[in-house]
Amino acid sequence: MTAIKTFIKSHPVLSYFALAFANSWGGFLLVIGGVGAIPGTAGEWLEKGVAPGLKLLAGSRIVR
Repeated sequence: MTAIKTFIKSHPVLSYFALAFANSWGGFLLVIGGVGAIPGTAGEWLEKGVAPGLKLLAGSRIVR
């Protein structure tokens, strides 16, 4: 655990962006149901609703 803390203290900006990326995309994949369910067309996005898009947009705000 000390190695992780040391890395975060020495690379705070990189750590922030890595956590924001992991949070937004990880949550997005959980909301839509996995990698194979990523919508490719406008119709597929409409079937999924607004939750996946909101999760992607809110990802960087949630980490703070």
